[in-house]
Amino acid sequence: MRRPPAISLVVALACLLAVAAPTQASEEIWGALIMATNVAKPADAPEELEPYLSKLSSIFGYNQFAIVSEESEIVGDEGRQWKLVSKFITVRIKPLESDGEGHKLALSMEQDKQTLLEMKTRVGVGSPLLIRGPMCGSGQLIILLEVR
Repeated sequence: MRRPPAISLVVALACLLAVAAPTQASEEIWGALIMATNVAKPADAPEELEPYLSKLSSIFGYNQFAIVSEESEIVGDEGRQWKLVSKFITVRIKPLESDGEGHKLALSMEQDKQTLLEMKTRVGVGSPLLIRGPMCGSGQLIILLEVR
């Protein structure tokens, strides 16, 4: 039995798209709000921060780091906003677009319902983003974003 040409074309196109469409591994963006301080005897850092300790110390000049808030979101749901919250500030993160080089994000930092910072940035695999936040007590808040 011979198929009509239109059906054959649709079947061929569907097969081609199924083979040609790249399967992108599921990535997530992990974000942490970190409290950085200098103390005489620093406590051990949380395990999640171990890969960043030397960079955090050299860039920001502190010797103790604690995670105040952390969240992770699966990449691909552009427009879905999520946030990192502490009793001092709220950081809102909104994915804008993704491509082969990374993920474009809109960030805003708020304190007492007042916007302190609005920015657009890009974060990629193997290139964590560190942002100096406001001073807080005897230390400083730091925002860390990473694609995992």
